[in-house]
Amino acid sequence: LAGRNGLHFHPDADHKLYFLEGSVLVTAGTNTTAATVGDLIIIPKGVRHRYDVPAKGDRALLLTFDAPPYDPGKTVNLESSGAGK
Repeated sequence: LAGRNGLHFHPDADHKLYFLEGSVLVTAGTNTTAATVGDLIIIPKGVRHRYDVPAKGDRALLLTFDAPPYDPGKTVNLESSGAGK
């Protein structure tokens, strides 16, 4: 990840994120959490969320586990990437 992605949700899959590198602000619903290496965050299906790597030029690497498997065609985008920046 780099920068900020748009607010979105997954209607059919819980989203499990394991952070391998860097730091990310994760907004899920009304909560924003700073996630760093070794953190695991679970976002239930249907919960609106976004990721933000706030420092320009920084990147983060994360591993996602979804059940059922992630299908980008089912992601519901509520705003475009970079919104609000």
